[in-house]
Amino acid sequence: MGRDATEMHWEPEGYRHQQQLESAARAQQALLDTQETVTNQSRGTTGAGIIRHDPNERINQQSERNMARRRAQLEADAARRRQQDDYRDEIARNKAMAPQSTRLTNCNASGCWDDAGNRYNRTGDGRNLIGQDGRFCRTVGQQVICN
Repeated sequence: MGRDATEMHWEPEGYRHQQQLESAARAQQALLDTQETVTNQSRGTTGAGIIRHDPNERINQQSERNMARRRAQLEADAARRRQQDDYRDEIARNKAMAPQSTRLTNCNASGCWDDAGNRYNRTGDGRNLIGQDGRFCRTVGQQVICN
């Protein structure tokens, strides 16, 4: 009876041989497809595609995060500078509106003149003055300080 009598064959010998040939053909076609995909991608055409791994991907992502942080820092610095400039402008405006003191040059019973040529009229008590712009002024020695 021989060897064939004890082994069970579910498929004929020719069928197994055909499967091996088809498997080899599929493997060879897969290799050719991979090479063709790479060639097509280098030409700019689209194919099945190969997943490429960028070894610098983490470095690039960190660089992007660093750039975003730096942009935010620059924007915050610019906002702080604008705020400081506004504060300086406000101080300059307040100084311009602050009471100015001038030196009295000539006085009589009705009022005084300062070194800029402005006239100050005396009030009822005679110690205080009223400037040409209607502001209340007082004398400190030879200086006139108006509020």
